[in-house]
Amino acid sequence: MAKKVPFSWKTNIPAPWLAAVFIFGGYSAPCVAQGQTDQPKWTYAVGLRTWIARWDSWTVGQTATGVAVGNERFEVVASARGSTEVSAIPVLSARFGPTFVAVSAMATTKYGLKDTATPGGFEVNSSRREADVNLGYTFGAGVTSSLGYKQIRQRFGAKEYDWKGPVLGIGVSLPVVETWGAYTSLGLGRFRGSFPTSAVDANGRTHFNADYTLVDVGMTRSFGQLLPAVNSAVLTLGYRVQRMATKGYMLGRTPENGSRAPNTTSDLIDITGGFVVGFQASF
Repeated sequence: MAKKVPFSWKTNIPAPWLAAVFIFGGYSAPCVAQGQTDQPKWTYAVGLRTWIARWDSWTVGQTATGVAVGNERFEVVASARGSTEVSAIPVLSARFGPTFVAVSAMATTKYGLKDTATPGGFEVNSSRREADVNLGYTFGAGVTSSLGYKQIRQRFGAKEYDWKGPVLGIGVSLPVVETWGAYTSLGLGRFRGSFPTSAVDANGRTHFNADYTLVDVGMTRSFGQLLPAVNSAVLTLGYRVQRMATKGYMLGRTPENGSRAPNTTSDLIDITGGFVVGFQASF
């Protein structure tokens, strides 16, 4: 069994992406009130986003979700309803004129996932953590285009799953009244998922493609110079939904006194969504 590498965007993100990545996975909205983007000087920001979200995922297998038909058993995918938990997402960024780069990481958050296919259900101790490294460009009228690299790691009991890949996105921020504004952003990604050997599909595969979607909408409240060292600050309140669909997992069928054989493919849907509150200070 391969030795697991500690989770870190520094060690898990390929070097070429460090030079061309974007601001959309864990950061996105807090960049909306950075001030003038056409000034050719460096500014820096530090912030924290708090995500109050519910995580719903999936389970697959004969023991938990098999359906007996005659003398055969067929694997099916069942939803796993998760609890609502609070995640902390620290953010660091640097901006030069309209160009910005940022990194963020969602701290490991524990959840309880309940299998909905078993009568009475049973809860699986689970956790998730994420990391992003990002590069973006702000155009006029508050429009931001972005390219980035994101990693998501999830643990279901003793099994750990890993997804990572590029994310493209666009964001728009608009003033509403005085110091209040609104933002919306959309991110689309294509990930490569790595499953543990104990979760191999009926074709013997442990690597799968996954489609990633992120939607983030909300309001901003801008402040002036709160402290001598702080040039500006922004408070954000919004709603954030993240969906990941792992594609082409081959479910199996097991005949009586037989071995597992391929039967049909299915997508594995994972959704996390909830309110997000953030605060960012620029220097």
